[in-house]
Amino acid sequence: MKPNVYLYETKGGRWRVDVRHPSLPDGRRRLTYPSKAKARGFYNVVNAWLFHDGANPFAEPEAAPRRLTVRDLLAWNEQVHVQHVESQKSRTEMLGRDDVIRRYQLAGLEAESVTVFELLEYKRERLTGEGRRPKSVRPDMVRLRAVFRAAKKKGKIGHHVFETLEGAEKRELLGDWKPTPENSKGRPIPADEWEAILKAFPEKAYNRTLRFMAATGCRLEQATSLDWSRYRELPIPGFDLKKQKKAERFVGMTPVLREIVGERGNGLVFGGQRLYEGLQRAWRYRVKGYRLHDIRHSVGTALRRFAGIENGASALGVTPAMMGIYGEHERDARNAAVLAEIQSSLGTRGATFPKAAVSSGDSK
Repeated sequence: MKPNVYLYETKGGRWRVDVRHPSLPDGRRRLTYPSKAKARGFYNVVNAWLFHDGANPFAEPEAAPRRLTVRDLLAWNEQVHVQHVESQKSRTEMLGRDDVIRRYQLAGLEAESVTVFELLEYKRERLTGEGRRPKSVRPDMVRLRAVFRAAKKKGKIGHHVFETLEGAEKRELLGDWKPTPENSKGRPIPADEWEAILKAFPEKAYNRTLRFMAATGCRLEQATSLDWSRYRELPIPGFDLKKQKKAERFVGMTPVLREIVGERGNGLVFGGQRLYEGLQRAWRYRVKGYRLHDIRHSVGTALRRFAGIENGASALGVTPAMMGIYGEHERDARNAAVLAEIQSSLGTRGATFPKAAVSSGDSK
């Protein structure tokens, strides 16, 4: 059958379009219109389909793809990103944050349709809801922003609400966060106290792990999970440390590190989960006044002092903004020293002030 289309007037004064094509039921289709103009319009559409690669007017319309919800994006992100994050602590934190978000109405909204008002409503519900109330919803917003950004980068969505945030709205939802010692609750360990701490850990596995942490500034999890498979000789000998959140870090081999880790072997360098848990327990019982993580703060403070912000951040595997923590650790001591110098130059050291004359209205 040769495809074709015919336009003609019926006996009743109506107009008919007769279409012949093998893909149609029984090979043909006839449609009747009350006016020639309407019939001519459809005739032109069919003619374009048959002879000019136009759209098929008889094809079933394709169902519009379902727009992804916030819940869909969270599930997608967990599949393609979270499960590949090496740090168990970071994975647990991300998954826990996702579970919280799923409990609220926000999770069922279409991701591209979420507005600032929905985010503010979510914040209100979180802060006034039953159960344990969070002091801040900022971590939720940071997690959502990361998921939305990743989804747009991969073409899952075309836009998202966090692109439009500015000014007061951005501060309301994300806040102006800056790392401070008060937030981190950490402080550097003085050299003499560090020597005393090392003596409190005579066990070889504990002692080597602590010394490695002090020599590199790495976290306990990074040290106890360190495997010889992460060691490379070229271009510079050293270890590719386990990824922690977004930071990737290489630690070059030095004579001190070579003495600590020994010759190249197979498997774990220090130990695994048992060492991780055992060292944590031992530290709580044997060390007072310092956290285990303060070893990292000590290294960060020294790096900032001797290498500067940019070089120190690169050596520690953090952003320059994070180096603010380690700079502020010495703030109080620095400010006190400056004031003492000023007081000395002004001659106020040891100065006494005369008593003010006391007067009473009736005394003579």
